[in-house]
Amino acid sequence: MSSSSQLYTKDAEGYLEEIETSSVDHIDAHEDLLLSEIELQFEENMRTLNLILGAVICPTIGRYFGRKFSFWIWKRIRPLYFASAH
Repeated sequence: MSSSSQLYTKDAEGYLEEIETSSVDHIDAHEDLLLSEIELQFEENMRTLNLILGAVICPTIGRYFGRKFSFWIWKRIRPLYFASAH
């Protein structure tokens, strides 16, 4: 019996007690399940963020800068356009 292969935990009174390997395997399986659920939630959140960026934020920013650019161009062209019309 090597101490590295045995797992211990503290009980309610603070004494060390040995953990059965089957319960450790159960805990490891539960942690693996939680990690896979967390990964799935992360991937779902990334898809949602991608959808929001693609459908809402990018068009809004593009519309804003497009209007800014068109007003800037119009200020440059308007004097030339109206000067030649007279």
